Amino acid sequence: MKLILYFGHTGTTKKAAEILKEKLQDAEIFDGTKKLMKDFSRYDMIIFGTNIHMERPHKHFIKKLKKLKKKNLTIPFHGFVLSANSSEKIKYMNKVKELLGDESYIGYFGGELNPDHAKGITRLVIQACIQKLAEDDLPLPKLDELAIQDFADNLK
Repeated sequence: MKLILYFGHTGTTKKAAEILKEKLQDAEIFDGTKKLMKDFSRYDMIIFGTNIHMERPHKHFIKKLKKLKKKNLTIPFHGFVLSANSSEKIKYMNKVKELLGDESYIGYFGGELNPDHAKGITRLVIQACIQKLAEDDLPLPKLDELAIQDFADNLK
């Protein structure tokens, strides 16, 4: 059984985690921003999903990963990254790989600009980005379901 721990602000990371769960078929998902579970013995792998916020992986992802590393678990860690800015995907993937370790498999799933669950300045920034893309007649970024399928295939 695989565990998908997701960390996000606006719901897109959860959405990607749910799609990945369907593709893997033997996985459970858990909101990583909630209190950390204690028993990991039933999992043979942990998959972290993080959005990129202000050029960095989600702060709760970094904190939870440090706590899990202290437990000296012997199961592998892998991860996926979400960002609407695909031009920086290699940089973001490398940041997550650096945190998880060189033996980790990292995927990039694209991203969405969705202000529905965002708050404060984040909501305003997302709305401004959507407006600018519309003015420039450019498509909105979206989740890459093929990338999610490829990631799942590589983990099976």
